Amino acid sequence: MKKDIKNIRASIRAKIQNKAKETNRPFAEVLQYFGIERFLYRFSCSEYANKFILKGALMFIVWHVPERRSTLDIDFLARFNNHITSIEKMIKDVCRTEVVPDGLVFDPETVKGQRIKEDADYEGVR
Repeated sequence: MKKDIKNIRASIRAKIQNKAKETNRPFAEVLQYFGIERFLYRFSCSEYANKFILKGALMFIVWHVPERRSTLDIDFLARFNNHITSIEKMIKDVCRTEVVPDGLVFDPETVKGQRIKEDADYEGVR
């Protein structure tokens, strides 16, 4: 039987430090990927999971591409309203999704969307 972890954040931090050493990757990069992974987990548990497709540099991890650049964002292709307020509401809802404690809290009050134009073909929201 597993013992109860009293300080989940410290435990997770130690595991991330160990993973960084094992993989010879910077701690900040492994921490960033942990945050992305846990956000995606919340996303997968939300009502929005089937409306979005993961794309971009994170797909290299899914495909196990060994030499890859690190990424700081999550790119999606969506079947969803592209208005800034709709995207903000969706991200806030995902931030509020309850999961087994993982040491992270995503503060929905810090979500602020803005229009981006990646090329002439389409616009997005970040």
